[in-house]
Amino acid sequence: MEKLNDGINATKENAPAVVSEQARAKDTDANSTRKRSAFTADEAVIQAFKRGEWLTDWEAHQKHGCTRFRTLMSELRQRGWLFYDEWVEGENRYKNPARWKRYKLLKAGA
Repeated sequence: MEKLNDGINATKENAPAVVSEQARAKDTDANSTRKRSAFTADEAVIQAFKRGEWLTDWEAHQKHGCTRFRTLMSELRQRGWLFYDEWVEGENRYKNPARWKRYKLLKAGA
């Protein structure tokens, strides 16, 4: 048994874990690589449009986690993407008449 600086006896079982800087850097690099390769919500919405899906703001949020759908639509239009949109009428959660737009990709931009 070794004696640590603060007087506690240490064995292999209760020895403090020491992580080298190289191991820490490798772990950080692996995590950042995983994050970079993951689909973002915007990319998921773009893929849905490319598959020919119709999407509303609410569906983009529920299905793909996109909380900035209107901003994404604006950015895509600025890049030359063309969308067909139409008004849909229905009821909101309080059973009041409501309407909202749904969108479908006509032509992807650059």
